[in-house]
Amino acid sequence: MEKRQYKRKSIDVPVVYESPAMPYRGRGRNLSAGGILIDTGYPVAPGVEVSVSFDLSGRSVHAGGKVIRLGYDSLCVEFLPHEKTALADLVNRLE
Repeated sequence: MEKRQYKRKSIDVPVVYESPAMPYRGRGRNLSAGGILIDTGYPVAPGVEVSVSFDLSGRSVHAGGKVIRLGYDSLCVEFLPHEKTALADLVNRLE
């Protein structure tokens, strides 16, 4: 059984993620201090660094990360190490 390092929370928020090529839009579906799952029809190749922006609980969140996995209509972004500490506090406050 896989044990995750960070607890995930379900979310449903608009997300903008930008690769070096251009910005894309999607919907954030789950969030942890380690990363975010984004539903989108615009995949970015694994390994590409992206910046992710969204509003959650009255806060604007901007974080850098790297695409680590693609799904059928989704992608998973792992946040950069220095972003994880700040995001852990936000995620822990979500109900």
